Amino acid sequence: IFHYFPDIQYVEFVINRLIALTEPKGIILIGDLLDSQFEAQIKSNSDLNIEASLPIIHRYSQWLFVDLKRLASDLVKHPQVASAELIQQPSEFTLSWYRKDLKITL
Repeated sequence: IFHYFPDIQYVEFVINRLIALTEPKGIILIGDLLDSQFEAQIKSNSDLNIEASLPIIHRYSQWLFVDLKRLASDLVKHPQVASAELIQQPSEFTLSWYRKDLKITL
């Protein structure tokens, strides 16, 4: 679950490992990435006093949001990557407005 990762460098490290371990012409699908363009909005609605009583995985203020457009743009520069596509989640998913999936084709 990428939004529990410590920082963007770790995200990039993991994706690079996935690329290295995937066969040519393979597909990597990473689901449920949090879009950084909505980070301020999500985190500003979080009450830190309430969060203190929650398990860490439920604390919005500690989640990692990613600049998905930049990430996809950087990925297509990778010599093994043929394409990187951001996929909108189905609108039936309540939280789909700030969560996206990433499809990386080698």
